[in-house]
Amino acid sequence: MLWGKNLYTYLYDLYKDKARYCVMFISKHYKEKLWTNHERKAIQERIFSEFDSDYLLPVRLDDTEIDGVGRTIGFVENKTAEELAYMIAKKLDKDLDINIMLRSLQNMLGNDYNINIEGGEVCFVNESENFEAQYPVSVLLEMHKYGLLEHMFIGPAIVPN
Repeated sequence: MLWGKNLYTYLYDLYKDKARYCVMFISKHYKEKLWTNHERKAIQERIFSEFDSDYLLPVRLDDTEIDGVGRTIGFVENKTAEELAYMIAKKLDKDLDINIMLRSLQNMLGNDYNINIEGGEVCFVNESENFEAQYPVSVLLEMHKYGLLEHMFIGPAIVPN
């Protein structure tokens, strides 16, 4: 995708105007490289014009200080690759956990069930079985977190009165 592009202008424009977020991996190596310093100038220009945005997502890999990226910007450190990937995915999709849970439920119950969210409830409808049920999203999310949804829906089902 970058082949043949003028990277100096393309990357500056990308970081300054087009990217939804910028994950900056702060380390002594980041501070020393020419390209990262060029990118950082575009990032800082964007931060200056969007003062209250959460565009910059710093990840500290060591104690290196980067000019213009103070400790007043929330950062993360000491995360595994999996934890960091999840955090980035969650930033991109605030409903990530709900969407994963809904896909899991749909896979467990099959296509005969229409599963959707209405308000704070997960609604289940199976017209062929004349079945309808609603459960609080928060309860199902907790059960999903602990791997208990399959026990609830595949084992002896909990059917509301």
